[in-house]
Amino acid sequence: MDGMRWKRLLADSGLKCEMMHGAFLFRWSGNPLENYKWWMRLNKLWGVLFPSWGGELYLSARKQAADKS
Repeated sequence: MDGMRWKRLLADSGLKCEMMHGAFLFRWSGNPLENYKWWMRLNKLWGVLFPSWGGELYLSARKQAADKS
């Protein structure tokens, strides 16, 4: 599910998205690239820039305050 669909789902539920980012582009156990710091940083950067393309998506949402009108 892409970021916009998550935001719509949250809004329909009365929640406001405060933070959304991906954890990484892709990972697999035993990959020799994961031994390199530059690879891990690039992989995490990709997850932040393109959250819906990654293997995981993290988000934080908060219930919107009621209007006091």
